[in-house]
Amino acid sequence: MPFRKENTDMGTLSKYIEIALDRPRKLFYNLNAMAEYERVTGKNFLDLPREQISATLLRSVLWAGLIHEDKSLTLEQVGDMITPENMFQIQGKIVQAASANVPEPDKKGGDPDPLEAAPQVS
Repeated sequence: MPFRKENTDMGTLSKYIEIALDRPRKLFYNLNAMAEYERVTGKNFLDLPREQISATLLRSVLWAGLIHEDKSLTLEQVGDMITPENMFQIQGKIVQAASANVPEPDKKGGDPDPLEAAPQVS
């Protein structure tokens, strides 16, 4: 079961996944992260599950999930954090983080109701 931690800075529905890199960091994929991934790769973030993993893709998707806490982080700096020893762990953490904020399906097994899953604005 993935380790999920409430991130009160981003609301109770937002969760991040902790990852040990150069220091403890928090992976988080919101719309901005997805858009930044798409901007630097030219690929659709939602197509990631069907993509062949490559060094460029791994570095880019990890970078996109980290920039929420450090906007000055570069692709090259993130590349320095990835080694052959931690590549598979990073891939697993990315999958956890990318799915951490997906609403649970309803009890009947169908898709979640987007109006019920969305935060209520007063």
